[in-house]
Amino acid sequence: MINSRLSDLRRKMASENLGGIIISDRTNVFYLSGFSGSEGDLLITLDEAYIICDFRYLQQAAEQCPLYTIRDIKEGIYNIINDIIIKHGIARLGIEDRVVSNAVYSAMKRNIRGAELVGTAGLVASLKIIKDDTEIANLTKAAELAVGAFHNVLDKIRPGARECEIAAELEYYMRKNGASGTSFETVVASGANSAKPHGTASEKKIEIGDFVVMDFGCLYNGYCSDITRTVAVGNITKEQRRVYNAVHFTQLKMLNLVAPGKVCSAIDGISRNLLDMFGYKEFFGHSLGHGVGTEVHELPTLGPRGTDTLKPGMIVTVEPGVYFDNCFGVRIEDTVLVTENGVKILCEAPKELIIL
Repeated sequence: MINSRLSDLRRKMASENLGGIIISDRTNVFYLSGFSGSEGDLLITLDEAYIICDFRYLQQAAEQCPLYTIRDIKEGIYNIINDIIIKHGIARLGIEDRVVSNAVYSAMKRNIRGAELVGTAGLVASLKIIKDDTEIANLTKAAELAVGAFHNVLDKIRPGARECEIAAELEYYMRKNGASGTSFETVVASGANSAKPHGTASEKKIEIGDFVVMDFGCLYNGYCSDITRTVAVGNITKEQRRVYNAVHFTQLKMLNLVAPGKVCSAIDGISRNLLDMFGYKEFFGHSLGHGVGTEVHELPTLGPRGTDTLKPGMIVTVEPGVYFDNCFGVRIEDTVLVTENGVKILCEAPKELIIL
């Protein structure tokens, strides 16, 4: 698996006339090497792969990265890089310019000799867009853990419960059942807070008549899940029910339309047209969805500027939402695998309005 990814990367490097590339982004380091340590960079050439780390991670790197030559950072990071440049005759060295800070880039410019530094934004991201069988299995398991957490928390959502308590319950369930952590900060937003698409869980107590939006996920073997469900507590208004039904209708329609060959921006546009039928288009401010993998937001982007065409093996979210400032919001989100015939939902959980 890692060998195949390195081969794909080297083909990309050759097409960009790169003799080597430094990988600093943590999720890209993991994707290309299997290394899960919190520090350590990769330097990949057209015929050899190196991992540069400190004493804390030398044994871990040896165990997780059998295809890599390990270099101890105590030799000096720039001494190591310059040594590899000379050994492999690298004239153009790629760097992840969206990850590297200005300070680090300035230090690279001062200390790296004999090679031109070239920005490679999006190069690794383009490799990650189609998932292999192992990735799909890990993403499926991560989704299953999130679904289990949703079912487990329903009887704990009641008037007087705090948003942060519900978030803690979701996270505890996922960790207890095999997750290594959350894939992003858990959103539990009730009442007026539910109008904030990424409102964090607060001390606010849930009240009768509230919508409660829960957007959460976990990490499993380095892969993310992402699911959103909105539930109601006690009696809700006719307008709340109408908004929920509009979002539910739109989400179901879009699940039937997401398929190979569809352009992401066109898919996003259809979702807005559907919500426009209900008069809610202007209250849908984010993209319909995004890719999910080692990061919770990856390519492709199902948004107005999404230029990718959907292909089998892509994993994306489908998450329309409607938000009324200082009042309430509704979002329903599934993570799905694009197949030859449409999609397979990875997070099967009830979407009909649940009133607790």
